[in-house]
Amino acid sequence: MSNQQNILKKMGAATLEEFIDEDLIELLSYLNLTNFNSESLANIILDFEGPECIILNKELRTKAINSLSKKEAYRFCEFLQISIDRDPWQEINQQNFTRNSASFNKFKEWFNIDIIPSTLDDDEDEDREKSLEIIPKYPLFPHQINAVEEARKILSKDDRLILHMPTGAGKTRTAMNLIADFFRTSERDEEVVVWLAHSEELCQQAAEEFENSWRFLGNKKINLVRHFSSFTRFPLEIKKSSFVVMSLQSAHALIKSVQRDGEFFGLSQAVGLTVIDEAHKAIAKTYEVVLSLLAPVGGGKLLGLTATPGRSLLNVKEDQKLAEFFNRQKVSLNVENFDNPIDFLRSEGYLASQETRLVRYEGKHEFDIDKENFDDFTTAQLDQIGKNTERNLIILKEIEAEARRKGRIIVFACSVQHAKLLNSVLKIRGFVSACVIGETPSNLREKYIKDFKNDKLQILINYGVLTTGFDAPRANVAVIARPTQSIVLYSQMVGRVIRGPKAGGTDTCKIITVVDPQFGFNDLSESFNFWNDIWE
Repeated sequence: MSNQQNILKKMGAATLEEFIDEDLIELLSYLNLTNFNSESLANIILDFEGPECIILNKELRTKAINSLSKKEAYRFCEFLQISIDRDPWQEINQQNFTRNSASFNKFKEWFNIDIIPSTLDDDEDEDREKSLEIIPKYPLFPHQINAVEEARKILSKDDRLILHMPTGAGKTRTAMNLIADFFRTSERDEEVVVWLAHSEELCQQAAEEFENSWRFLGNKKINLVRHFSSFTRFPLEIKKSSFVVMSLQSAHALIKSVQRDGEFFGLSQAVGLTVIDEAHKAIAKTYEVVLSLLAPVGGGKLLGLTATPGRSLLNVKEDQKLAEFFNRQKVSLNVENFDNPIDFLRSEGYLASQETRLVRYEGKHEFDIDKENFDDFTTAQLDQIGKNTERNLIILKEIEAEARRKGRIIVFACSVQHAKLLNSVLKIRGFVSACVIGETPSNLREKYIKDFKNDKLQILINYGVLTTGFDAPRANVAVIARPTQSIVLYSQMVGRVIRGPKAGGTDTCKIITVVDPQFGFNDLSESFNFWNDIWE
């Protein structure tokens, strides 16, 4: 038993029950899991809140401190090097215990709380050789290299281009190489690239991917500028070469703002290349004004990214309009002796053969949407969906069934709370799982991912973390428990398990999508299967 468990156990079951999440209690009651002792409750709290909660949760920390004897409290004050003007417990509780502060670290040391190393063991140095193959840190596969070369030639003569690559073929990585090439070869002292996406999550992914790629591909300093979500509170100032990531909503807000429209005008004068994610939406009215300013005809260059180069699956006129918008310039994967790139990617081991399955939740949610004018779910809507107990029981049933079949499972939850909830129940029911979210400390996240790769974890549940830049060779099941209208986001979630052996994946994989017919969103999984037919 760890020291954290011992400290919590001493507080007693009645006290610990106050710190158990209400949604977790409700879900456990449906599963007839009740009457936990203090040791079990301590484990639940540590699994749900994390191993450092006893320091970071003020109420838990206070109770732990107040459980000290008077002699222990005085000795702890001396260890913290604080003077005692009143009772020692009150003096200790007044200290600042934020993560990595001096008091935080001393608290860990005094209570002998287990500390996870911040870095993993490095590989042993290899003997030097006369001839050594050097592996790049941000490599491309041959089909991606061909796409980059073809796209570069077109953009040298034309202003517009769509990069069409199927899910799992590496659109984002290919695009980042084109962007890096654009920055490196620009003749302007201060060059600007704008990346447009429609959601906060996709914007954040683009920013992280550029930061990662430029460290290996760059040749000069570039400012990474985020202008989406809470970042929009601050002025958009472009003073040096910059990679600007904007949400469509934030771009519209600047254009319509009497006080701040000058910020967008300044950006439009500086931008040399605009990249639009989910480029099949480029001719939608919502994008029209933004793109006409950032990449006017005959002005700056425009690069579109898509896994499906059509505006819709059935409307040919819309597809033709999209093609004309991009001057009918499209780079796809063209492979000799193969009718379509999917067959090539599978035959070469870049993509796995996949089984797709829909799991329907026929119940009703407390809110509804306007299907005609709906972009994607808000954080609040996703959070509410994640609290649906009946839906969660369906999800748990699917995860547990795949776990019993020895699947290596990645779960995409609706929210941070939802991820914690599913993880806690699975662990209580005896499954080996972990939860990774944005606020998970980097050292702990590193440990969980390493454990998952090394078969020490069977189930990895996440929210907004593992959609890109994550490689787990043995992962072969994706449970998509969060609804989305974004083909790109859905593709990225699916892409975590459809990678073949040559791309660090498996020969076969399974994709389980939880569908809510109330919202009418069967289309995404159907569209994913339909993409194969487009290229046949």
